[in-house]
Amino acid sequence: MKENKLFEVLLDVIPFAAYAVDIETHEVVYANKLMSENLYAPREEHCWKKVFGQEEICSWCTIPELKKREAVYKSEKLVSTFFDEATDKWLQSYDELVKWPDGRTVKYSISVDITKQKDIQAEMIKTHTKLAIQTRKLSEANKKLKEMMKNDKN
Repeated sequence: MKENKLFEVLLDVIPFAAYAVDIETHEVVYANKLMSENLYAPREEHCWKKVFGQEEICSWCTIPELKKREAVYKSEKLVSTFFDEATDKWLQSYDELVKWPDGRTVKYSISVDITKQKDIQAEMIKTHTKLAIQTRKLSEANKKLKEMMKNDKN
């Protein structure tokens, strides 16, 4: 059990939300300090209600995909990106199936808030679009100018 305490201490200092969910019952079996501070329904058992404040299994739940991959990709993380409407944040989740000390298989998940990156990406897309429109307009104007100059010479 000494390893479990060390594991918990290490996960409490990382600046990301981390939790573990029983893949059969969807019961939250572990939540690090950051995740525990932000739980929607601490007394609930099911991850969709406790962790994300949803009324049913989340549309972005990775447990089915992880179960399919388990036999093929041992110890390979599943990386997914989703928008959490309850917090109005974009999250990138790193999920993996692991054996819990009591023998259960759990989905272990670390979630990183990538909202700022998504906002910057959206701004870059807007800027790129504006630049592309301006470039096209300048190109058209340049073409017209060349035609006018050609007509003036004739």
